[in-house]
Amino acid sequence: MKLFDLKAGINPRRVRIFLAEKGIDIPRVEIDRQAGENRKPERGFQDVTQRPSARA
Repeated sequence: MKLFDLKAGINPRRVRIFLAEKGIDIPRVEIDRQAGENRKPERGFQDVTQRPSARA
């Protein structure tokens, strides 16, 4: 498991606090949102709009 971390984000901060309280150490990958790293496919992110959807 990896934590894709954004220092300015509140949700990653909550996860970091939880992990610190539990004493869990996992690899972290710092993401620079202003540089658009969250949109680069080589980072392992998927474009959710490209996923096929099932209609019921």
